[in-house]
Amino acid sequence: MYKNKEIIKYIDGKKEKIFDSIVIENQINVFLNKKLLVRIMCLPYDIEALIYGFFFSNGFIDKPQDIKELKITGNNCYIETKKEFSFNNLAIGTSCFSSFFTIEDIIDTNRNFINIEKFDIVKIMQKFQKMGELYKKTGGTHSAALCDEKENIYFFSEDIGRHNAVDKVIGKAILNNYNTEGKILLTSGRISSEIVFKSKKAKFAAVVSSSAPTSLAVEVAKKFKIVLVGFARGKRYNVYDGF
Repeated sequence: MYKNKEIIKYIDGKKEKIFDSIVIENQINVFLNKKLLVRIMCLPYDIEALIYGFFFSNGFIDKPQDIKELKITGNNCYIETKKEFSFNNLAIGTSCFSSFFTIEDIIDTNRNFINIEKFDIVKIMQKFQKMGELYKKTGGTHSAALCDEKENIYFFSEDIGRHNAVDKVIGKAILNNYNTEGKILLTSGRISSEIVFKSKKAKFAAVVSSSAPTSLAVEVAKKFKIVLVGFARGKRYNVYDGF
């Protein structure tokens, strides 16, 4: 998942030639019912999980059976769904996330309540961060995983994009018939509103990140009644909602 490339490294004004490990980035062209839907820049592994997670978190499917056929050929991925979609109503976002629904589409009054104080966030995040082997090698990936009520970590995934890493986690859960309701999403990336949208769709009770949330993420999480924890680094973390 990486390439070694000769580079020139500068330290204190001195230079030397070394080989550096660089993470691989590929483009996947995703076709929905024979029409190009989106191009995803990603790390070229766990592509099936990425696609299932992307389709689920963006509202195209609710269960694996909603996809009639999925075929990956080179950099192209062809998906046939039971449901037909009007491409005139699909808006592709400019970030690494594509939004196909609004807050009103998925908001409800139910809450997967979780008492975040019962969890050893410091210990969980230390364990989570140690799992990122590709990040240790390249420094070029984001990570995501699920944590259950017993603080077990499942479906650890890495990708060049934080949204992709989350989609891979969701996709792995779907493919393994794992119930994500009430679980905690762990992520290395910034908590944007898009990450909260994905979390709500998957019925996560909380999102914990080593990075910061955005203002809209905090607002949306409050509407969705999802606990947000940011800056979980070392022995500290911030709880933005759910207390």
